[in-house]
Amino acid sequence: MRILFLALLSFFISAPAHSQKTVSGSENVLEVHSPDFVHGIGFARLSTYNPSRSFRIARENAFTDLEASLLTSVYLEYYGTENTQSRSLKEYGISDKLADDEVVTYDSTIVGEWAVYFIKEPNSTTSAPSSVIHSATKQEWTNELFEPRLVSGYWVASGMYEQTRFNPNRGWTKAKQNALKNLSEYLNTHVQSLERVYDNKLSSVHYVTSKHIFQNIGVIGRKMLDGNYHLLLIVPEDDIIRIDG
Repeated sequence: MRILFLALLSFFISAPAHSQKTVSGSENVLEVHSPDFVHGIGFARLSTYNPSRSFRIARENAFTDLEASLLTSVYLEYYGTENTQSRSLKEYGISDKLADDEVVTYDSTIVGEWAVYFIKEPNSTTSAPSSVIHSATKQEWTNELFEPRLVSGYWVASGMYEQTRFNPNRGWTKAKQNALKNLSEYLNTHVQSLERVYDNKLSSVHYVTSKHIFQNIGVIGRKMLDGNYHLLLIVPEDDIIRIDG
């Protein structure tokens, strides 16, 4: 039986599938050691009066996360000059809604004040060979200078987002989107330089676009450090579609 590891500060628990365990502690600093396959994770604040409702909400959030992992489109657009701050447009789209019979529960547990739910597709396989995952996770990927890289046919990228104690779903979603943004920019950025005359002075305008569809996104690392969510993802090279035009 597959085991999910969750850590709360220095406490580590092992929770078998469909189990619910409580970890005591005054600080709610959650670090998730992700499974090595495409999955969805959802959080909901635990209600002592109606814990079942909390898990239903966590499950709904896990559906959204899994849908985004199965397919996310990224469109980026930047423009500006050498002397002015660039303005940007970022758009993200996810796959169609999944039906109940298209997923299975991998794990559910209680950590601190949160109900946590993991789901996956029934026939999920590993997102990458263990050697690739090991190579990716041994790097200092929480460092802001970490750049996307290709490892044996899999692209690896990291992203971060400011930590919030009120909505971890949003925090992890934003961290994943930022990782995909970083990867999209790195993979294929179209830069168009234009020159214009403004007040009799020649000014250079840079216009940058990047469009990709990412499929089968595996999240292989999550950490909370220095007030930020840090996420490491991996995508098969063959599951990245470049959109021209």
